[in-house]
Amino acid sequence: VETAILMGRTMILPATIRHQTELAEAVASSEAADVEAGEMREHLEQYSELVAKLRATINDLERSCDVSFDEHHRQAKHLRDKTLPALQDMREVVDELEQCTPMDLWPIPTYREMLVIH
Repeated sequence: VETAILMGRTMILPATIRHQTELAEAVASSEAADVEAGEMREHLEQYSELVAKLRATINDLERSCDVSFDEHHRQAKHLRDKTLPALQDMREVVDELEQCTPMDLWPIPTYREMLVIH
């Protein structure tokens, strides 16, 4: 779980912010040139929502891990009921971002790359 948080904060989030910035710059330059940028702006807004969701899910996952238990049974229940769902929520957002972030910015192997045997 700590690895997922670390990867989210130090690899995936920075890459998605770079792409979000590129989209915002493309929208701004298109609008400055008096070019219709409605679709591009809509894509930027949708992507920005995903990046915000990623931040939120990383924070939720981190909070779910920020507890300690004296009893192993209580800890296991917490992991099952809180941490695992938070990890799944983060994974869903990351999977969605993987589909719409350019490959040259995506910092880790995609599912497609991992499944292809060379």
